[in-house]
Order: sequence, then C-alpha cells, then structure tokens
Amino acid sequence: MVFLKRLFCCVLVVILLKAVPVESTLYFANQSTIDKLENNKVTAVIHVESSPLALDCNSCDDRIYWTIGKEIKRGYPNVPSSIESVISLGLHDPKGVAVDWRGNNVYFTDQLASSGSVEVTSCDGKYRRVLLRDNEYLDAGPIAADPINGYIFFADVRCCIWRAEMDGKNPMKVVSPAG
Repeated sequence: MVFLKRLFCCVLVVILLKAVPVESTLYFANQSTIDKLENNKVTAVIHVESSPLALDCNSCDDRIYWTIGKEIKRGYPNVPSSIESVISLGLHDPKGVAVDWRGNNVYFTDQLASSGSVEVTSCDGKYRRVLLRDNEYLDAGPIAADPINGYIFFADVRCCIWRAEMDGKNPMKVVSPAG
C-alpha cells in the first residue's frame, strides 16, 4: 500500500512536469533540507529540523509549504527568517499538503484516531475548515489541487484515489484496487 501511495505521488509529479515549461523548478524533501532541482542542479533552499512528509509550492509567491510532525509550515527559499507555522494546533498526523494558487488556499489531509480528514485553510492559516471527514477516507494521504478544473485528488490507505470539488462536495473514487 505504501508503494501505491508513492507511485501516486510520482505519477502526479510526472503529470505536473509534463504540463510546465522546461525551465521549471522542482522542489523536493531531503533528510534535513528542502531542495530544488533547476537546470540539472540540486540546491538546498530551506533547512528544516527533520524530514518533511509532504510539500508543495505556491507558484504565485514562490513560498513553499510542508508538513512536519503535527504542523504545517511555510517559508521562502533561501530566506531562513521567513519560516513560519501555518497550522500548529489541532493537527494529529498531517500526511499531505497542496496549494491552490488561484484561491490562495492550502489543502491538507490529517489522520485522526478512527478516521481521516481532508481540510482547507487560507494560506496564512486562518479560516480552517473540514471538507471531508469519515472512516471512508481512513488514512487520507497524498493530496493534489487542480484549481484550473476545480478539483482536489487524494489517496487513502486502501489504495483508492478520490476526487472531490474544491469545496469538498461530490467526493468519488476515481481509482480502486482490483478485486
């Protein structure tokens, strides 16, 4: 199951890379840094206390968002003083984060004791609300935002990939395990 979640993330990265110009930048997490790949060169841009589980970048202002422990943080590349907490209270086990650059929102998944949730907040951490919470979405993990078409996509522990409107309405499985 972990393999399928990683595969989902890799597929999303490949899809996104094919949709952007060659001169684009790819950010990724390393043990204690967030690095960027640009022009075939890897550079550390943010030093973090431990390995981030998930990250995304707001293409409008180049700020990077990441999950670490029970927190979602953000910061500008190469500006250590810009690192700040977006959400530090009420998170249990955030596993995915996605930035909606059109609506200036951050979507994230969180694992609770008996169910998972998909939530949204403004980029500054205000106006947080739960979009989906149910044991149907148990262990919701990687998440991606498609603001152009108005959807969010996320995976769960059962290897299902879900799609919902950006307000959480009309969730539906788009990929289910065979059998």
